[in-house]
Parts: sequence; structure tokens; C-alpha cells
Amino acid sequence: MAYNQKKNEVTEVLMDVTKNNRGDVVRVSKITSDNDVSYDIRNMFVAESGELQFTTKGVRLKEADMASIIIGVMKSLDTDTYNRIIDGISQTE
Repeated sequence: MAYNQKKNEVTEVLMDVTKNNRGDVVRVSKITSDNDVSYDIRNMFVAESGELQFTTKGVRLKEADMASIIIGVMKSLDTDTYNRIIDGISQTE
């Protein structure tokens, strides 16, 4: 089944990363509910109506687990990608 947001959840879309020339994206969102924070990473596709729709593919990760996950991923990155991430984190808006 596709993703269904619960009534007590507040969703903040952090970014959409374009996957292909059809307009499909990977959406990264911050979900807050009852003092709980998680991050949702989900594939979305462009429906015939032209609107983005959720697929069944995605994952929700608890904020408490994010540091370990990010560290694990960053350890596996090549030097150029790692440095681009560090540079991006260092930039102020």
C-alpha cells in the first residue's frame, strides 16, 4: 500500500531529488507527531493527472537513528562525494 499520513503528523518537505526525465522524485520529509521526529524517504511518481503521487517504496527512520545511519553511509562514500556533503553542511543559508 502507498504511504498514508496520520492525523496527528506534521510533514515538512525538506527536498525532492529528481530521478528521471518523467519528473519522478525521491522526496525527503521531516515528520513530527506527539514529540516524536522521524524522516521519511519515499519514491514518488508523476500520475496521468500531472500530480506527484506516493509509491509503495520508501522508508521512515527515527531521528534517534539518523546519526548512525548517516555515519555508516558517509564512511562508504568516495572522497569527492564526502567532501561535497561536508561543504554543503558548512554552507549557511
